[in-house]
Amino acid sequence: MSEHGYYHLRRKNYKDCAFYFEKALEINTIQPATWYNLGCSYLELNEYDKAATAFRTCCHIQPDNFKAWTNLSSVLIKQNNYRSAYHAVQTAISCQYDVPQIWLEFAHICIHLGKSSDVIRCFERLIELNPKNIDDKIVRYLTAISLNSSFDPKTKSFKDRLVVLMQNWSSKASMSYTAWWMFARLINSNNVECIAKVSDKYTSALRVLLYQDKKIERDISLLDDILEIFEEFIKNIVEWTSVYGGQSTAAFSNSTLLTVTNLSDRLNSLLKDLEDQGHILYLQKILIKFESLKLLLKT
Repeated sequence: MSEHGYYHLRRKNYKDCAFYFEKALEINTIQPATWYNLGCSYLELNEYDKAATAFRTCCHIQPDNFKAWTNLSSVLIKQNNYRSAYHAVQTAISCQYDVPQIWLEFAHICIHLGKSSDVIRCFERLIELNPKNIDDKIVRYLTAISLNSSFDPKTKSFKDRLVVLMQNWSSKASMSYTAWWMFARLINSNNVECIAKVSDKYTSALRVLLYQDKKIERDISLLDDILEIFEEFIKNIVEWTSVYGGQSTAAFSNSTLLTVTNLSDRLNSLLKDLEDQGHILYLQKILIKFESLKLLLKT
């Protein structure tokens, strides 16, 4: 019976393969691979209760099957049972410590549960395993946690650790604008000594975005991030100028103006290639705001 199940599994006939795997298990229940594939079939059919039962049985028979534990975690998330998913994915990690996808899933579960210490542990491990494919959501969450509780001594230690990790990550993922952007937020302590470092991070984020025009064509929502980075950086420049005087930030303002001008030119070029009228109108609005930002920088 199992061979019929595998035949249909290869052809993605999930209803048929589930039928044959069930029949095979009626003959012999001690078949971890069959339980696993039955779980995968039910997962594809969105029958989450049956999928969870199959994966649990596989894990019971074969406790070191990290794929079964990971898939069980995925099913539990579908069932909105994050606490059980948390324990399942922890077991998967104990079975196989070096799979980036498991750590990504663990991070997302911990974000949902608000377990920030586990999220930063996931971030640290992902930097070691696969620094160029870290979900931006993880970094944004950690940055927000660090900045929202600055008076808690424990949070200061958390923030210091995150700054070190961000330094490491940005050196390995230099083409991630989120790495530079969140790094700028973290180290901005509103003192004159940090101005050059913060400006460097913001400018690095903007320079990376200069080479994102093809991505923008596929994902127009990137423009929201572009505008937010500009407005955030310029707000800092205005504050620095008011506190420390224009002389201390003039060079940074000129550098930013050049970056803004270059990005505006690239986006104007992109505007000619867009076909979707909604995207065209959105980009035109963004470019109008860019012009107002450039005027602010020139003052």
